[in-house]
Amino acid sequence: MNLSRSLLTTAAFAALGSVASAQLQVRSIDFESADPASPGPGVSDLGFGNFVTVFDPSGGYLFGYGVFPPNNTEGECALLVSGLGTPSNGQSLQTNSNYNNTTEHGNGNILETNTFFEQNITADSFGDTWTLDFDYLKANCDANPAGTTTAAFIKVLDPASGFATVYYDPIDTTGADCVNWTSASTSVTIDSAWGGHILQVGFTNRCSNNDDSRRVYDNIEWQGPPPPPPTMNEYAQDFDGPGHHQRRRALKRGLDHLRQRLRPRRWLPLRLRHLPGAEPRDRLLRHHRHPAGRRPGLPEPRGLQRLQQR
Repeated sequence: MNLSRSLLTTAAFAALGSVASAQLQVRSIDFESADPASPGPGVSDLGFGNFVTVFDPSGGYLFGYGVFPPNNTEGECALLVSGLGTPSNGQSLQTNSNYNNTTEHGNGNILETNTFFEQNITADSFGDTWTLDFDYLKANCDANPAGTTTAAFIKVLDPASGFATVYYDPIDTTGADCVNWTSASTSVTIDSAWGGHILQVGFTNRCSNNDDSRRVYDNIEWQGPPPPPPTMNEYAQDFDGPGHHQRRRALKRGLDHLRQRLRPRRWLPLRLRHLPGAEPRDRLLRHHRHPAGRRPGLPEPRGLQRLQQR
């Protein structure tokens, strides 16, 4: 196991474990709702925190400090930026080293800065596959200084074992382009042995001597499995149980009403006239015969014939 990573996560999650979400939850973060004019809350209100681990130039662990909220300045690990990249993604998250720690940078020590959110793993997530998607960009087009690295990551920590790292999946972003956004994705399947563990999603910058390590991230999607499709509920109706007489009467009324609606309509009185040029005379046709019998010379209407045959 990487000693620096183990020591970092031990201290970081001992401090931040109390604010982790109760279980794995979907996150969709594009940073457009964050307030760039608000120190700290602009990023921390979205659930992000910072932790810094300091190593000597050879990589030996010295100490760590945090967790503290991002304060939206270049010197304190994370801030909101806008208008970068092609196409512009609007407002985004920039991560960088803790440049305000001038002492350790001046001594040539290595600062590993982490910006992340965390969630608790519960039994209802066992066997589920969770996916991290995001876009990333280099904040400037200068060459990467030697020894400077950046990455996105998924970590799983065991609080019962001193917050030891039991899973670590980094996605290297050191070679990010400074103009065009790059998309990346990784996933993790939740092991049943991870019950009560803490899962962390975030970004890390590792550099020394105030070297530039700035990276920009956006459109973060932390997604679990899709919800199950809807199911049809079973339906049963007992017409012989209590109140079945009332239900039957109601059903009969409904059927009678339907039959009434479907019953053929009777012929309505119609006033007919002969065509132009014929002798003008009127006749009135009804659904029954004329009381004095059918008038001579007038054919019996076909509709009346049909009614008489019923």
